[in-house]
Amino acid sequence: GLLSTKRDAYGRLILGDIITSVNGKKVSNGSDLYRILDQCKVGDEVIVEVLRGDQKEKIPVKLEPKPDET
Repeated sequence: GLLSTKRDAYGRLILGDIITSVNGKKVSNGSDLYRILDQCKVGDEVIVEVLRGDQKEKIPVKLEPKPDET
């Protein structure tokens, strides 16, 4: 999986979460994640499955533009 590097105040993705899949597609490394997200558009909502500690969680995430794309 891929370690999350962003903390969210609303309890979604937090530092230490390991991303294991996006929309049911396995994520083993950064290349997998980018390949999956390249097929999505800004504004789409994806389901990110993470390993948080010893528990799996499915988290809906709305895709937003990078700060330099606004």
